[in-house]
Amino acid sequence: MIISKSFIYIYFSYLVSIIICQQYIYSPLDIIEYINEKVEYTNEDYLSFIDNLSKTFSDAYTFNDICKNPPQPEFSSNYHSKVNIQKELNEIDLTDITPYEFYRKIMTILSELKDSHIQMNWKTLNLDKFLILGPIDYSIKKDEEENLKIYGQCIDELDEFENSENIKEICLYYSDTPIKFINNLDPFEYINNFGGNFLSTKNIHGTFSFKLRYHNSVPLSDYPLSLEELENYKVEFESGDSFETGFLIASDVDIDEERLRNLDSKSKIHKKKIFNNNRSLNIKNNKEKPIKFYKNLLNFIINWNYECEDILKCSTDQTNQINIYYITSFQPSNKELFNQTLENCYKLFDDNIYPIIVINDLNNGGYVSLSQVFLGIISPLVQIKLYSGRMRISDSFKDIG
Repeated sequence: MIISKSFIYIYFSYLVSIIICQQYIYSPLDIIEYINEKVEYTNEDYLSFIDNLSKTFSDAYTFNDICKNPPQPEFSSNYHSKVNIQKELNEIDLTDITPYEFYRKIMTILSELKDSHIQMNWKTLNLDKFLILGPIDYSIKKDEEENLKIYGQCIDELDEFENSENIKEICLYYSDTPIKFINNLDPFEYINNFGGNFLSTKNIHGTFSFKLRYHNSVPLSDYPLSLEELENYKVEFESGDSFETGFLIASDVDIDEERLRNLDSKSKIHKKKIFNNNRSLNIKNNKEKPIKFYKNLLNFIINWNYECEDILKCSTDQTNQINIYYITSFQPSNKELFNQTLENCYKLFDDNIYPIIVINDLNNGGYVSLSQVFLGIISPLVQIKLYSGRMRISDSFKDIG
């Protein structure tokens, strides 16, 4: 769906992993300046975009009215935020706004919905080509007193950071020491609130699990942080030692070359800050490494009875008297094998009366029919209905019909 001449696409779809081989590392200031130089928009352009986006949600977003006053769970009357998309879009202050700041404000509003199916790809800005790079990756382990704590591990590209020697010394020496604060916040709180509502889910526990894994090498399109947020990063360990630095931006885009291509429409060219452009940085989306570790851990502690393509597994734990499903996707390359594995699993579980646990690990979706079959298997009293999709009854769709 194309909205206005800005070539902005709105997707109502699942998140997709990004794996990019990066060549350059920049400071956040360089990238934000470059992004703002790429395009020139007038106030009328911004108003046109807001109007089109507002109408798009009004016409196509199923929950456009529901989100204004969403039903709340019994335990909280404010669990789901009330979001009036049209009202908030129209209240954006466009005074001296830059393209990057405009994108930030739009995404801030959309992030309040906490709907992971909504993505915006602004093709002229290409924010997905710029990855936020932090100096450490996080993990959760138990300390000597069996308390769960956050720990930090240095990334391979540590030499590129400001104060890298200090970071490397502290980070390596205290890799087995829990982190006490990140930016003066409890590390669990910092991770859970990283980027505010950006990429948050409607479940607070799901949000933490997702952001714990997906916090490094993430594109600016997903986390359009402010310059202040990108330039200030402080980690303090329980030992009392700490380091301060900022995030970097990794990309395969040579911004000086891009600027030269547009020289005729630009008044100046800023020098690019590349710390090392003589080697390729094989930075991958941070979803992959922790997930592989998690899967290996599960394989170590659970002997699976049946499995399909590493996306569907099941096991009966006789010791703890439980049945376990582990599933990461409903998009197998072999649907017949997937269905056969499901059949083997439910026949296995039918031989006992143990409760069923489903580990739904960052499921990226897939075939709706397979998800419905799975739902019917684990909840035999739930009626299975297949729908082609959700559509909002609007004037536009009435006209099409």
